Amino acid sequence: MIPAPRMRGYNQAMHSDTSPEFDRLQIERLRQATPAQRLATALSMSDTVMWLSRQAIARLHPQWNDRQIRREFARIHYGQAVSKLLAVEEDTPA
Repeated sequence: MIPAPRMRGYNQAMHSDTSPEFDRLQIERLRQATPAQRLATALSMSDTVMWLSRQAIARLHPQWNDRQIRREFARIHYGQAVSKLLAVEEDTPA
């Protein structure tokens, strides 16, 4: 079995709210997961982080509608050019 790569700069203090035993169990479970299970976990975490980011934008700008929140999300994460393309696409009649 190929050992899981170590995260550069990994430090137990990063997980101060997680017990060492649970941390070991999580790592062991990840090592035993199939590639498909690891991918599903990564995609789920990515979806969660994107949702949290959009929620943060909405909290900062409660007056904004969904379209404005999507554009700001795109600007922050993908840059002004992508945000402008999204605006053009959303504003173009179907």
